[in-house]
Amino acid sequence: MRRLASGFLVAAAMLAACDNIDTKRTVEPYSSFGAAVYRESCQRVAYTGQLEQQTAGLRKTVDVSGQYGRAVCVDGSPPPADAPPVLTAIVGQKDALITLVDAILPKDFLDTLENFLEQILPLSDVGGPMEPAITQLAAVLGTMGDDPDFSPALARLASGLRSRRPGSSHNLSSREKIGYSTPDLCKESSTKGNDDGRAKGRDIWYPTRDG
Repeated sequence: MRRLASGFLVAAAMLAACDNIDTKRTVEPYSSFGAAVYRESCQRVAYTGQLEQQTAGLRKTVDVSGQYGRAVCVDGSPPPADAPPVLTAIVGQKDALITLVDAILPKDFLDTLENFLEQILPLSDVGGPMEPAITQLAAVLGTMGDDPDFSPALARLASGLRSRRPGSSHNLSSREKIGYSTPDLCKESSTKGNDDGRAKGRDIWYPTRDG
């Protein structure tokens, strides 16, 4: 009974204390989206970098309050002498990183990007289609990587192939570009005439390497 009464007293005290909690959201000001990306990335590596140092035996404690990263990434203090190398590196590239992000994602595009991310957010929910889609994509990429003929075929496609007939405006099919054999059906139909009686045989093109 005493334990039950003590539990009620603790719960009542906690509920009373909730009235003093400030629930207003404070948004950190930033000059641009690139500055926000830098700030969040910097604080992230400030924490993960400490974890890596601790794992390697180079640091005894890890700051979990966020003050370590805030001092460097928000307030602009220089990284301490024992700072993780990755933190020192990102601080050194601050201006370049902000400029790059702002160039890729200008302010006028951010509303469109935000709307897109909000629309696809349900896809990442538990049981949603995102996880199986990623798994299937990984399986396809794995199959490509395991196929010894895939890389040479892709190299031929990237190197550029042309028609044997000079001055031709015909585009090679993907099958022809990567060197796959043409099905017999295509070979057979190529000898038949068009609706207007023209022979289709002269429209057959074969891939050859440039030069």
